[in-house]
Amino acid sequence: FWYCFMVAAVCVCNDKRITSSYDSHAQLQKTIDDFQSLLPLLKELSKESIKSRHWDEVMKVCDTELDVIGNSEFKLESLVDADLVSVADDIEEITDGADKQLKFAQQLHDIK
Repeated sequence: FWYCFMVAAVCVCNDKRITSSYDSHAQLQKTIDDFQSLLPLLKELSKESIKSRHWDEVMKVCDTELDVIGNSEFKLESLVDADLVSVADDIEEITDGADKQLKFAQQLHDIK
């Protein structure tokens, strides 16, 4: 769904008949820009290294509740509503830490 939305939005924004003077164009462009900023964060949060303790940190920095772990009903909309982009630096710090923790755990496992 989101991929189709983004493709359609980019096509509309690239249409020469639509100018940036239209409010709808500006709103659509902002939505696209925000979503493009969100995609790398979502990619990082979907990594194997992200555990429930990391989601707890994400919820703390976003000041929201997310029922991510083990919830088959969880929706992307919840992450969009959490405004992850506004705390992108914190999210990146959390995900980088998670990657380092996983690497360290794997090295410990290899030693044993």
